[in-house]
Amino acid sequence: MLKNFKLLFIFLIAFIVFSYCGNKKNNSEEKKAQKTQEQTVQKQKESNFRFSGLTMKTLDGNIVKFEDVAKGKIIIFDLWDTWCPPCKAEIPDFIQLYNQYKDKGFLMIGIALGRNGDKAVQDFVAQKGITYPIYIANKKEELKKYFYDARGIPTTYIIDGEQMKILEIAVGYRPKSFFEKFITNAIGIDEQK
Repeated sequence: MLKNFKLLFIFLIAFIVFSYCGNKKNNSEEKKAQKTQEQTVQKQKESNFRFSGLTMKTLDGNIVKFEDVAKGKIIIFDLWDTWCPPCKAEIPDFIQLYNQYKDKGFLMIGIALGRNGDKAVQDFVAQKGITYPIYIANKKEELKKYFYDARGIPTTYIIDGEQMKILEIAVGYRPKSFFEKFITNAIGIDEQK
């Protein structure tokens, strides 16, 4: 009987130890999952409200809010300027994408830094025949506040227009196919057709 009691006691201790370790492991995994979820939620909050309050100047000098003009299934928001060679190289592709998908839930927005002045931007837009909306950065301090991750230009933000959530940030020149993939996925078109 004593032998059975010892075996039962050892079994009970082993059960408690293994149960505790198992719970500790699950607790640890739960904490990691919770932390990851909290980080994801925080990133979503930051990106959902990232451009809230951003103002831009129209080519004729009016001030508009980003939220008031940025409505679409997918938005490509390009930070550029007239003196930048890679920026110039992307413009024909952006014109094509805008003309092809603008009636299908896509919005293309260009915001020029305007380093050479508003008139230079206006002349450049007319000369290049840019058909998508172009704005000029309103205040230099806004550039630092809203575009803090722009290490150079062009910097292009691909945005889910329904949730106002950033899907991708592309620094430097990207080919048309890079942007078209996001557009066609968001608006439900097979780009191979």
